[in-house]
Amino acid sequence: MTRIYLLLLTLILIISSMTHIVVSHKAEAVFFNVGQGDSYAFKTNDNRVILIDGGPDWTSLYCLGRWLNYFEREIDTILLTHTHSDHITALPEIIKRYKVKKIILPHRLIGPESIALLDSLKASTEIIYPEKEFCFDFNPDCYLCVLPPSTNFKNSQDDNDLSLATYFNCSGLKIFGAGDAPSPREKEMMSSKLISTTDILKISHHGSKYSSSIDFLNFISPKLAIISAGKNNRYKHPHSELIHRLEEADLIIWRTDIEGSALFYTSNKELFSKQINW
Repeated sequence: MTRIYLLLLTLILIISSMTHIVVSHKAEAVFFNVGQGDSYAFKTNDNRVILIDGGPDWTSLYCLGRWLNYFEREIDTILLTHTHSDHITALPEIIKRYKVKKIILPHRLIGPESIALLDSLKASTEIIYPEKEFCFDFNPDCYLCVLPPSTNFKNSQDDNDLSLATYFNCSGLKIFGAGDAPSPREKEMMSSKLISTTDILKISHHGSKYSSSIDFLNFISPKLAIISAGKNNRYKHPHSELIHRLEEADLIIWRTDIEGSALFYTSNKELFSKQINW
């Protein structure tokens, strides 16, 4: 009997060491520190996992494994904002290792990373190419809206213009992100009926000078800005002008190149945060 007890205790300790967080809150978002790139994820109040982008290497695969419970092997939705390598690289390997119910892809897929992504998809995965704005209503208190580029941008030669944007609103956790969309795309989205004020704004294009105009910041009225950028990156992101705009708007700024990965969650509609040392 003692041996069985010790064996069970050892098994519990092993599983606990492989998991990062015991989820007791209603909705959460985690922004992975992937260097100069983007990868972040949501968990709904009914435990659906939504992954946005896959970063410039396999770091997001490692972070995903640390964030999710050891037995969580299903991703409800993967969304690729656009096909630049700093957003897509880990997705083929993630798709191989997790059961993915559906994937949302941008208007244009080009390059070897896109080929690898398409080759990795299983027959059971639903593929969605959004042509117009729509929302997934997971339950009465939780939804995800997807905003593709309008016809004004679909012929653009710049993939940043084609970035898919998302608005996540779940149990009081409200987050907006738009890949690498520049200010003109953000300005266009201000006319959308699917977006309202938000708690957290994932700053477009890693803090480019041309992202997040004052008008857009006033429109979406976030409390906190997340900037996903690499240390000492060659683009000098985030740009000083962007930082100045965020400070003028009195936003809390979280930079992955300084503070690292971050977890945000709600409990009784109240927002909390936690730094992650991955």
